[in-house]
Amino acid sequence: MRYYIVISILVLFIACGSVKKIIVEENSKEEFTGIITMSKLLKEPYGKWFKSRYEAYQLDDSLKISVQKYFRDVKIKAFIGLWCSDSKREIPSLLKIVKEGNISEKNIEIIAVNHKKKAKGLEKGFTIFRVPTFIFYKNNKELGRFVELPQETLEQDILKIITGKPYKHFYQK
Repeated sequence: MRYYIVISILVLFIACGSVKKIIVEENSKEEFTGIITMSKLLKEPYGKWFKSRYEAYQLDDSLKISVQKYFRDVKIKAFIGLWCSDSKREIPSLLKIVKEGNISEKNIEIIAVNHKKKAKGLEKGFTIFRVPTFIFYKNNKELGRFVELPQETLEQDILKIITGKPYKHFYQK
């Protein structure tokens, strides 16, 4: 009897170990890290979620002129997780704002991080705790950060950051 119990437990551990290995391999395929462009986001496997959200996002017409006016010379470093629902919601919207605001795509760098917020060293020095994190710069000086969720709307939060109005992201005290 003891023999059957030991064999059963051994088989159970072996079976569970195999399943875990498969899951890790599947997840590692999804965790692209490094610089990613809009053209890559438009292609599979990302295009499936990116295109529909990008096309659906409507820039608030009342804010469009302000975005165009204040976005001059602003650069953005966007840290996203291609596995993250918040990033999947906000990066298409940010890129639509960039396009509609006539902002050069050269002024935005998108960095995909893994679950540990690592991206081949590209994240070093930026203190990324949550994604998405959009860091806004003007004249090489950080103006502020949008982190994970808007306080109002993405556009209104961005305008507060780039115009120097008081703004605290969701996790700031």
